[in-house]
Amino acid sequence: MGWSVAWHLRQALPAAARITVVAPEEWNQYKSTVLSAGGLRQQFSIPANVEFSLFGLDFFRNFANLDRQQRARTTLQPDHALQDLLHIKMRENGYTFLASTPESAQTLAELVEMQCRLGAATQLATPTQLRARYPWLCVDDIEAGTMSYSGEGFIDPWEYLANLRALCLQTGGIDQRQGRVDRLELDARRTSVAGAWISSPTVDADPAYEPVDLFINCAGCFSNDVFKGTHLSVPVRARKRYVFAIRSSAQNAPGINSPLLVDPSGVYFRPELAPNTYITGVSPKADADPDYSDFSTLAELEDSLFHDQIWPALYNRVPDAFDALRVISSWAGFYDYNTFDQNALIGLMPGMDNLYVCTGFSGHGLQHSPAAGYVISQLVTGQGHKLGSEAFAVERVAANAPILEAGIV
Repeated sequence: MGWSVAWHLRQALPAAARITVVAPEEWNQYKSTVLSAGGLRQQFSIPANVEFSLFGLDFFRNFANLDRQQRARTTLQPDHALQDLLHIKMRENGYTFLASTPESAQTLAELVEMQCRLGAATQLATPTQLRARYPWLCVDDIEAGTMSYSGEGFIDPWEYLANLRALCLQTGGIDQRQGRVDRLELDARRTSVAGAWISSPTVDADPAYEPVDLFINCAGCFSNDVFKGTHLSVPVRARKRYVFAIRSSAQNAPGINSPLLVDPSGVYFRPELAPNTYITGVSPKADADPDYSDFSTLAELEDSLFHDQIWPALYNRVPDAFDALRVISSWAGFYDYNTFDQNALIGLMPGMDNLYVCTGFSGHGLQHSPAAGYVISQLVTGQGHKLGSEAFAVERVAANAPILEAGIV
């Protein structure tokens, strides 16, 4: 998220402005982005989320042109080696959501209409149509589902992070500071950030003070750590999500072009590039979804979640191919989970003059990071924007006006 904000600010601010991304490289292995499934979809229930996804789709498809466009605005010479590197491979396999009751099928139909009105390519499908497209799919208990032929699928999260970082650092005006923000220094009125105390992960020394004109908190599930020692906070917590890589030995298993399928139980799976290999997971029930406070807990995995909840749902949905599965690896990552309404918090912190937040995406931060970075740049510079991001304003928390997203996976 921080690199997207930096990139879009670079486009909007004067050339003399200097942007610093505080991000310790040794934390990359723990970042929510790289531990995610890399999903891209427009199938959300809130129009603003659909608009954010469509903006991101265009960003990912045109990523290789961004360096060329940036250099055209400046005196920098084209970096052909960088342009050859910058490419994000999208697998536009689509998403399929399934509905098992007449009520949920009606909801799907209404959402498809809204998504298509905004420019998505979602289609509503009958069980017969689903079965015709996916012969391996059991639809005995299904009332309806969705299909998409373009614009949805997945990318490699590591590739996105590495390429976006390279783009930022090569185009000028953006620096990376190895370390983390220990605390903020507010002015006497406590309405502006005067500076930040930044500690180094490699140097045994006291945190160094850096004055700032503008501060944007993109620290995800640990956003409140940045606010430590101030009167500020956001309702964002670290919530653990597990991903299991599995393999089937069946000859008629879903192929590598199969969609990311979301079962009515909440269990999802999607194919990897290796045949008969998939990743799968499920969000835990509310009473089994505690807050976490540090990265060390990511090493603690819940194998029972796969055997007790995920595998039965997979077998029920793909019985001929998922009756015998083998877990080949597993890992966990954190959602920056907005406990208020599971949607992003984007904008100026109430009561502050130069402190913005961009956090709380609750599982769809990777795909919405391009739009979020763009919106922050527009808010900072006072320019207009058309992404409907007013829905994500931080003020809604104090106003007790949640916007609940039904499409959390």
